[in-house]
Amino acid sequence: MVAPPIVRLSCVLVLLVATGVATAAKAAAEPVDGEHPEHGDPAEPAEPAEPAEPAEPAEPAESVESDGPLERIELEPRYRPGDGYVLSLRSGTESEGGASRLRRPVADEVEVLYRARVEVLEVDDRGRPVRERHDGVRLTARRPQGEGSLFAPDTSFEVQRKGGDIRILPTRRSGEGEGIDRAAADVVAGVLAGRFEHGVGPALFDPGPDVEVGESRSLDPELIRRFLRERGVRALDLGDATAALERHVGEKRSDLVIAYDIPIAWLALPATPPGAKTSSARGHWRGWIRLPTDANAGPVEHAFRLTTDLRGVVSPDVATRPGGALFSRWTLARTRLFSQRVQRTSRAPLAHEAGPARFEMSAR
Repeated sequence: MVAPPIVRLSCVLVLLVATGVATAAKAAAEPVDGEHPEHGDPAEPAEPAEPAEPAEPAEPAESVESDGPLERIELEPRYRPGDGYVLSLRSGTESEGGASRLRRPVADEVEVLYRARVEVLEVDDRGRPVRERHDGVRLTARRPQGEGSLFAPDTSFEVQRKGGDIRILPTRRSGEGEGIDRAAADVVAGVLAGRFEHGVGPALFDPGPDVEVGESRSLDPELIRRFLRERGVRALDLGDATAALERHVGEKRSDLVIAYDIPIAWLALPATPPGAKTSSARGHWRGWIRLPTDANAGPVEHAFRLTTDLRGVVSPDVATRPGGALFSRWTLARTRLFSQRVQRTSRAPLAHEAGPARFEMSAR
């Protein structure tokens, strides 16, 4: 069921790659033979080349008149057992940094792609799937050195959610009694953890009733912090965050989109080596949520881009430096991309009780 160990290890490292702050700061503290200790400020890090993004909704070529008030937009899709859909997830990270006393820059580039045909087996009282079967799973990790797949073709397994935890279990199609490799299960759980409907996102970006295209509103700071924490980001200080309902018109389609913007004045960073100090930790989170034709059916796509700019200084161990510590500057620029797409393929028959109208979900 699973690919060779070397491929699995590569994928695990992709998902668990460190922020790079400690690497850059540690490198700044290490001596470089033959280099003068007095060194000017490092050059600004070059903007990292952006990996290919998921296709964004086309920007409107001209202003679009309001559709009039929309009675309700439902951002938390409701499922029932037997529903089917295709799930596509993409996560990418690109980092570049260095130090004023480091000859080689610190760089890393990672992309993870996940795709599966999903059947909903069980839902909670809000219609969110808590047990699903994922068939035909493909999980690919890409780096500049090459790419590899974590699973063999036609892999399937069961995904269970309980109390915030995600469990990956074998199915009969995986082989009776066959276990799921722990490292592979951890990678899958990490990829699925960012799904929009299972977090605070629907509450944060809910525009409320009677919203019109073009309207913009401020976002709740506490909900923003929870939304970021769900995705591994802690913000100590936020700027003015907003979200707006827009209509994006392309050549072949017209989409309702909630576009949001979250400036981060100061990010909380992981532990850095002794003597390392951070002078700037800024970030900017931009994203959008594409809605289906029926605005009450839940989003069909969520994507975001997080850019961070981290800077600081570090002093090497004084004991190893005759004459005192020599300060060195370090920088780290990082771009993180994520997208989630859902395409409905089937709808289970209604039970004897008819659900509310917004229970229905149109396929795109």
